[in-house]
Amino acid sequence: MSNEEMASEELRTQRDLRAYQVIGQSLLQRIRSGEFHATGKLPTERELAEVYSVGRAVIRDALVMLEVKGLVQSRQGSGIYITKTAYAEGWPERKEEFADHPLSEAPAPKWLDILHAQQCLESHIAKQAALAGADGLWLEDLIERLRLVASAAELHRLNGQWHSALAQASRNTELLWLSQQMWERRAQASAAHLASDAPPFVALRNLCVGDHKRTLEAVRKGDSDRAYYAMWHHFENLKALYKSETTALSLPS
Repeated sequence: MSNEEMASEELRTQRDLRAYQVIGQSLLQRIRSGEFHATGKLPTERELAEVYSVGRAVIRDALVMLEVKGLVQSRQGSGIYITKTAYAEGWPERKEEFADHPLSEAPAPKWLDILHAQQCLESHIAKQAALAGADGLWLEDLIERLRLVASAAELHRLNGQWHSALAQASRNTELLWLSQQMWERRAQASAAHLASDAPPFVALRNLCVGDHKRTLEAVRKGDSDRAYYAMWHHFENLKALYKSETTALSLPS
């Protein structure tokens, strides 16, 4: 059976999963089998849509899922590359081709400075995602998972994934990279700040879930101004919850 036939069969037999999840799992299996070893990257969105007989929006959500997990990386104008994380599963000899490029030494981040910098960046990312016509299936799934988390550490991890997925939906690889680096800085700041001044976990979880739903709704409608507004006020609400001097400004339902 050809790879194309196997892919179609997977879609028919795994109806309990969403199409993009099935496709993401299928692509991961094909990556680890060595199918794309020669090129080091995946076929184009158009080619994958033809292979799996789905729309490109479904393929895009599958790729977002893989990118958030660090298994692929989209490079504008070049293609969808398989990362060192995926290659480490089967081809350690290729690791040197995907060497890390750490940021230059930087001063220790300040908590409120990080939140304000994220507020500026993430608001523009939300606006760009709306302009890019993001579908948001993966974003919706992450919000549901956020609603069910039971620990602050898991909340922080999934929240970071949600913001990375939104940045990926903007279809701008530089915005994605900047968002991920900003979340790393926030994690550093959190270690010092949260130990002595952590907000109630349930309040933080509910804030993230509610605000992210409003942002996603605006993104799906293609309302870029509303998406920007929703994300900006998410950070206003967040800063207020962390007992800053900022007054919370909640969006209307």
